[in-house]
Amino acid sequence: AAAVAVSDAAAPLDVAVAADGDVDALPAAAIAAPPPPAVVTTEWNATSAAAVANGGSVVFPPTYQVRAAITHFEPAKKNKNRMRARFVAHATVPDDITLPPSVAFLKAWRFRNETLEPWPPGTQLVHVGRDTLDGPAAVPVLTCLGPGHECDVCVRLTTPALAGQYTGFWRLADATGRKFGQRVRVRIFVATAADAAAAAATPVAAAAIAAADAYPMPPPLPAVAAASNADAAAAAAAEP
Repeated sequence: AAAVAVSDAAAPLDVAVAADGDVDALPAAAIAAPPPPAVVTTEWNATSAAAVANGGSVVFPPTYQVRAAITHFEPAKKNKNRMRARFVAHATVPDDITLPPSVAFLKAWRFRNETLEPWPPGTQLVHVGRDTLDGPAAVPVLTCLGPGHECDVCVRLTTPALAGQYTGFWRLADATGRKFGQRVRVRIFVATAADAAAAAATPVAAAAIAAADAYPMPPPLPAVAAASNADAAAAAAAEP
């Protein structure tokens, strides 16, 4: 039998060990750690199945004690190489802005690296659904972003000639095309020809259009993988 003491709270824990004489068959148990800071103390004794079945409390010496100080938590090692990203903000062109027809504009999303290591070379942003807005299939992330750091990933897009609402979905991927992080979107309204001048004159639209002319876009990357059915289905109703 064993007891787990956390702030004077005890709970029973039993571990079965086969009596086969195999000295390599060591007992093991998983104990849920409390939130840090805390101290966990466990005490262990051997007993027999017969004693337990008969309601007895016979234990065999010696008593083994394990005491551990819980100071902080770290992500499980098995996930340390899993790439993660968090969408932070629309760096340019917020949702539902109105733009004039047939103009190039710069769309940028801000991401944070929530992986334990820098994003590797070859990390890219790929189009995964809906309207392409004449953009590339993928663009490279131009920095090996360190853990906890943020960066803007930019794509030069072009508004359609026809007025209406348009939405495109994008997602980060590694060099092999494996996607990670949250899917993000661009959602715009395209003005009619009569309202084009007024739409272009708004500060946000004017800045996005000017940035598209000034931004040195890197060569577009080929599509690493077609969007899966799950991506396409989710994109229809997804929120960034």
